[in-house]
Amino acid sequence: MEMAIRKHDLMRNSRAGFTLVELLSVIAILAFASAVIAPMAANWWMTQRLQGAIDDLRTDWIHARTAAMDEGRVYRFQILSSEQQYRIAPNEIAYWPEQASGVNAPPTGDPDEDAGVVIEKSLPNNLHFEAANDMVNISGGNPDSTWLFLPDGRAKLLDGTGREHQQASILIVEQAGRRRQLTMRALTAQAQQVPIQQPQ
Repeated sequence: MEMAIRKHDLMRNSRAGFTLVELLSVIAILAFASAVIAPMAANWWMTQRLQGAIDDLRTDWIHARTAAMDEGRVYRFQILSSEQQYRIAPNEIAYWPEQASGVNAPPTGDPDEDAGVVIEKSLPNNLHFEAANDMVNISGGNPDSTWLFLPDGRAKLLDGTGREHQQASILIVEQAGRRRQLTMRALTAQAQQVPIQQPQ
């Protein structure tokens, strides 16, 4: 009887580990799963970053519109020359020294005016604003275009030639070519995301 118990214990203990074949099989399954899941996760992550940049930009426009109405002064939104940064600040030369000349140059402003809200941000890495001349009817997507938020709650959407538009759009693009478009209406200064066909 004691011999049978020992034999049973010995057999049970001999299966306590994994064989080399079992370990290699598990590693192969994990490698295959990683190869399938990793590109999907990277794609999801980039889509989230792109959407997050759009949401941040729309929130900053709401802040600009609110500040313009609260302070009774015009606020300006402009893409900076890097095509990855933008600034929102009162439309006065002190806040926009690099825009001192040109069609959409800001006025001098009142030196006794209280300091205004300034928002200056960069898009996340691998994202940038697409130039306006790449698309038809897109007037806001380059550094020469200027969007003004007025104290009455409207917006003035000016292209690089100083011409005013009733609506204008901005594109944010990521390296793989995915893009999102925000379109603003001058009458309401409200922005809405517009679906656009993505590259294959």
